[in-house]
Amino acid sequence: MYGSHRTRYFACILGVFLGASCFTKHAAAIVRRHDREDARFVEAAVPLSRAGFVVRVGRGCGTLITDRHVLTAAHVVDRFTAYGPSLRIGQATRKIVRISVHPKAAFQPGETVRHDIAVLELDAAITNIKPARLASSEPDVRSPVWLAGYGDFGDGMTGPKHRSDGKLRAATNRLHRVNSEWLMFRFDAPGKEALDLEGISGTGDSGSGAYLETPTGWTIVGVSSWNDGEGDRFGKYGSLEYYGSVARYSTWINRCIKTPEQAPMTDRIVAGPLPDTRAGRFLQELIALFGDCNDSALAVFTTKWLRHGTTNAEARQQVHKWREMFGQLRPDRYHSRADHTLAVEFESNDGSRKLIRVYLDYGPAGRLLAIRSSTLETDPEK
Repeated sequence: MYGSHRTRYFACILGVFLGASCFTKHAAAIVRRHDREDARFVEAAVPLSRAGFVVRVGRGCGTLITDRHVLTAAHVVDRFTAYGPSLRIGQATRKIVRISVHPKAAFQPGETVRHDIAVLELDAAITNIKPARLASSEPDVRSPVWLAGYGDFGDGMTGPKHRSDGKLRAATNRLHRVNSEWLMFRFDAPGKEALDLEGISGTGDSGSGAYLETPTGWTIVGVSSWNDGEGDRFGKYGSLEYYGSVARYSTWINRCIKTPEQAPMTDRIVAGPLPDTRAGRFLQELIALFGDCNDSALAVFTTKWLRHGTTNAEARQQVHKWREMFGQLRPDRYHSRADHTLAVEFESNDGSRKLIRVYLDYGPAGRLLAIRSSTLETDPEK
């Protein structure tokens, strides 16, 4: 789960589009009441483990909601790149081919956390796991739900002090309060208000769900986002856990599933043709030159894309250098953040990969600033 917008620390995660970076605190894995053994919370998660729809997503979690879509928190995937992690779902490994982030998502330092939700599309269906169903309405206040996750763990006295051991844990909690965006769960100390397996999620559980078990299967009602505990109150008794309400976002989620090309999004990883952005058009025209670098085509390319004063001879030399860099590779998927920047993962016949980053100057007639290349030795999650 994500930290409060008042209580934040910076944690490095994966790589980012413009280099390594850090960002604010996630929620911890399951934090239990201190007078119950940890083993009981591992055992309580067995039905969810068998169901298989709770998955690791980078440093957080997510929930399989169709055979090709995973629901998670927007801040979990904020730093994913075109070579972002594959997901291990049951015994299968799947690439992410599209990320849809809520267009009004806010979770950066200094921002009030809002609309912290995202949908991931997979490159192939998962056929042996029954997805969790999306809630069509919110549960009643005081209703008990299951909270689950793979992250750090601890108890209400210490907070999430133990690093994740890779085990799924589950706890119960009652819905404490609801507003226009959030489902809130209070971490009650042992007493008349606390449930037998009382707990909350925490660091590393961001993006996981609040679940209801019904006679027809599991339903996800909320997406783990942040905890309001300030300072050393984070993840301890009395703190509130905030989950995005699935029912409130169901229209947007279903649009991402059924018509993703029409779903507003702030970020995307897409397998397929290069995007119709300025950076995408530059790369398309450059790749065309690799096949036919005649004087006329080169002159047009130079005038349009390269810095003023570049001669045809200099341009030909540069195109030759880029052809040597990635001209024999095929574009596999891309990550586009803006009109003037683009990262494309290229693949060779032997399976090796390169990440090519294109940077153009700002403005409608922005020219090339740089092309950067890096070899991708392995998937970051393997």
